[in-house]
Amino acid sequence: MTDDEKSTRLTVALNHLHAFAATFNPEDLVDEESKLSAIDLNVILQALERVKHIENQKEPSQ
Repeated sequence: MTDDEKSTRLTVALNHLHAFAATFNPEDLVDEESKLSAIDLNVILQALERVKHIENQKEPSQ
């Protein structure tokens, strides 16, 4: 998989995860056993979006 393909796949995966997260109310538990909440999921998604943005700003390797 090329870097462009990886970037596209990451974008698609994040979009799917955002859509999944949107099906929960903020106070909902996504997983009762682990106590993962919708808020946790959104915090993780926000962090991943920041990392993705930073990576997209980097110059391509020479």
